[in-house]
Amino acid sequence: MIQNPKSAVFSFTALRRDYDPENDVDEYKTLEPRESSEPSIAKWRRTLYLGSAISAAILLTNLIMVLWASLRKSEHGQSVLLLSENCDRVKRLSTRVHLLINILSTLLLAASNFAMQCVGSPTRHDVDRSHARNEWLDIGVPSVRNLSKIHRMRLFFWFCLALSSAPLHLLYNSTVYSTFSVNIASIYVANSSFTSLTNTDITAAAYPNLSPSALSDDLRLVEMAKNMTYLAPQDCISAYFTNFLSKYNNVVLVSQGFNGSVEPISSIGMQFVTSPSDYSPEPAYSWLCVSERAYSPDVPLNEWPKFCSDVRSRVRSGQDWVVSGYKVNYCLAQKTTEQCSLEYSLPLAIVVIGANLTKAILICLVAFCLRDDPLLTVGDAVASFLRSPDASTVGTCLLARRMVLSDTRCDVREQKYSILGKDSVYEPQPYIAKQKRWWSSLSKTRWASLCLMYTLSLAVSISLLGLGLCKMEITDGIWDSGLGTVQHNTIINDEHWPEELVPNVLIANIPQLIYSVLYVLSNGILTNMTLAGEWNTFSEGKKGLRVSTSPKGNQRTSHFLSLPYRYGLPLIALSALIHWLISQSIFLVNANAYDELGERDPYFDVMALGYSPLAIVISICVSILLPASLLLIGCRRFKTGMPIAGSCSLAIAAACHPRAKTDDEKLDIEYRLLKWGVEPSKPGEIGHCAFSDADVTAPEDGVFYQ
Repeated sequence: MIQNPKSAVFSFTALRRDYDPENDVDEYKTLEPRESSEPSIAKWRRTLYLGSAISAAILLTNLIMVLWASLRKSEHGQSVLLLSENCDRVKRLSTRVHLLINILSTLLLAASNFAMQCVGSPTRHDVDRSHARNEWLDIGVPSVRNLSKIHRMRLFFWFCLALSSAPLHLLYNSTVYSTFSVNIASIYVANSSFTSLTNTDITAAAYPNLSPSALSDDLRLVEMAKNMTYLAPQDCISAYFTNFLSKYNNVVLVSQGFNGSVEPISSIGMQFVTSPSDYSPEPAYSWLCVSERAYSPDVPLNEWPKFCSDVRSRVRSGQDWVVSGYKVNYCLAQKTTEQCSLEYSLPLAIVVIGANLTKAILICLVAFCLRDDPLLTVGDAVASFLRSPDASTVGTCLLARRMVLSDTRCDVREQKYSILGKDSVYEPQPYIAKQKRWWSSLSKTRWASLCLMYTLSLAVSISLLGLGLCKMEITDGIWDSGLGTVQHNTIINDEHWPEELVPNVLIANIPQLIYSVLYVLSNGILTNMTLAGEWNTFSEGKKGLRVSTSPKGNQRTSHFLSLPYRYGLPLIALSALIHWLISQSIFLVNANAYDELGERDPYFDVMALGYSPLAIVISICVSILLPASLLLIGCRRFKTGMPIAGSCSLAIAAACHPRAKTDDEKLDIEYRLLKWGVEPSKPGEIGHCAFSDADVTAPEDGVFYQ
């Protein structure tokens, strides 16, 4: 089973057999016999060795990066500046860096997940001990049930590997993050003759009421205006209608109604950078709407955003734009170069290295200290039970998982399938030829739990989306908001919101962690159904067992442990898409502020979270596909009425008591082509069903077997 979408690459390369187009088309087809010698090192252990090497290499890479970054001088506190360039280049580099980080985390989590699968899967000794206690274990799928039945040291390894995955999910991708620039702007008003003034026009004699410093500022503004960009009123409003001004800073509103005889240019305000933690009903761009009506009692401060949006709409339709009593004819805006940077967080990187080191040590310990072969697949269990049959299930050849899990299990198990020993006598049971659906291989409780968790997650997502839409300050549709785009009206604002990097990173990645849990649950259900599907095909024709050890004879190497390619690859693609959509739905917003002179002003820096309503809507729609696909797959019917064993060790063991023997002494039975069915019997003898390499027949509906 793929425990996490990030484990796909590792599992695919480490556990798959040599690629064969025919093998990929039909994963259940019968293979021709082949001879291969059993290697001294099992395949699963060699996979762990590879995982140990990969985790050590990733640890070395992270250590080199941290050491290099710690030696660099930086004015960014605990973060190291990697690059400060134009935003296009920073964005391209950020994409490449995060691609590399995702590859490394994919490999590391995959190695960890496989190690968890190895320590969490029962050995034959664990199974025998549980059967002796009237209990059963799961085989072929990760299971919480197994954790209480395995050795304490393996349990300790499992929990440490699981806990060390959390920092990788929550922090690794955020160790490198990008920032963008925001500007503080001074707002001026002047008439059209302002730009034609010269040094000789702006003197103390011409403007006796102005101080020398004011005259100097006016001269500077005149020179600056010559290089400003012309903007029509509607374009000017669109450019400055934001709390995060990045393309422009200072602006001159040109109005014919301004009298320049007293002063050539007048300051009417500033547009600051509004921090979400300093939330105020008045937006940073409120100067756009300053008019006599804005100050009237019928327009309270908390309605300014909507009022400003109405002003923009009216100007777009051709109406006049009035600011502080002046009708604006056009604007002269000072264009700035958008500066972005790429930064590396040392505190986050150190936590990631700690998790990386923990995993590297634990994977090595599992690889070198795990003694007995774990039963990783149902094929492993069948091979083990054929090699050494389970005495407690003799004569229970039609035992199914539902009988073990039934509410009447006390009657069924204690009277007919009780684990009483090899000399027990069990009543024959009738074979039911009804072809059940795949979903019946799982309990209703498990289906209900998955549906409940998905319903709760979707309900919370939709509620938060509705809350976010209600707080949006503009009336534009969400389809114009973009994916992962920073907008002033989609910033989470609250006076108690943290302004530090680590809390924002943790909050932003919580949805990723929640979806990873949902993915594991969904993948477990799909693995159980496909496992039952392959189990059922053994009643149709002979085929070799899928094993996690090196195959011998007609055995086959497992792919994705128990999940076939036709289901595994689409599942990985869908999960990767959902993870990416979630990253575009809620994301880190880190802005560096610059004052009206273009100098850095850290006081107005912004650290917050942004959200994309469009990405949230798409994420909700796409995420519904996963449970819907599971339900659709669950509607498939099995080809025969073979009892569904699922991952239940008791039901698997019950089907592995062959009576018939062949004359082939070259290979033990577990290495041969096998089929489940009714073995040849003497007249009057009660029939018996089992995995066998002999010529077996299909059981008949209503006939009793033992």
